[in-house]
Amino acid sequence: MRLDDARSKVASILGAKPSEIVFTAVEANRQPRDHGSLQIAGTGQTLRYGCLRASSDNRAYRVATRCGFKCDFAEVDRQGRLDPAHFAAALRPDTQLASVMLANNEVGTVYPIAELAQVAREHKSVFHTDAVQAFGKIPVNVNELGVDMLSLSSHNSWAEGIGVSMFVPAHGSRLSCSVRGRQGRRPGTENVPGAVGTALAMQIAVEETAGIASCRQTRRRIRKLLTQQVEDIEFFGDRESRLPNTVAVGSAALMESL
Repeated sequence: MRLDDARSKVASILGAKPSEIVFTAVEANRQPRDHGSLQIAGTGQTLRYGCLRASSDNRAYRVATRCGFKCDFAEVDRQGRLDPAHFAAALRPDTQLASVMLANNEVGTVYPIAELAQVAREHKSVFHTDAVQAFGKIPVNVNELGVDMLSLSSHNSWAEGIGVSMFVPAHGSRLSCSVRGRQGRRPGTENVPGAVGTALAMQIAVEETAGIASCRQTRRRIRKLLTQQVEDIEFFGDRESRLPNTVAVGSAALMESL
């Protein structure tokens, strides 16, 4: 069956089991919030969320806030870095869910997800990471990251609009969903062409390592040229832990020239 083959291929790429892969539409980043909020509704418990997310994430958590849930946001420094100690301090005993991007889409900073996931585990909080911007640019393995949930989008792997895959532990998350369907998680008809296309696109993205090396070289050249030509240039994002394809800069002189 093509759907099973696609699920197995995605699982192999992510270091997961086929039963841990769920193909969704655009709501992959919303599912962790939905799973959490549906279970804790009316209990007064806290729904926690990490900082620097994609816009799809932000809208979901604004909705949760309007519904009466407590959503907190961990702060980052000027370079977009999140201190694990600060993250730990933001968690409470009633925190049900914490989520942090694997890599920031604006400044390119890659977060220490494995360390943050361990912190969340010690606080007995479910941990989710949005790996949309990171996949295909840096290794993404759920076992190494130690996360409970992980969201991916195929459009960042050269497969625009054909579906999103999401990792959920086979043993069952501590959060549950009130509307059950495929694999006990998501209702609706499977998008078989989308799933097959997503699996193929992810495989190609992983195999195209030469393109990533080229991105790193281009990034270095851009940094060098900007440094030479703009006096007050400032580069944002962690210098070491960052995506190979992202350069974020700021400069008063540069802005005036645009």
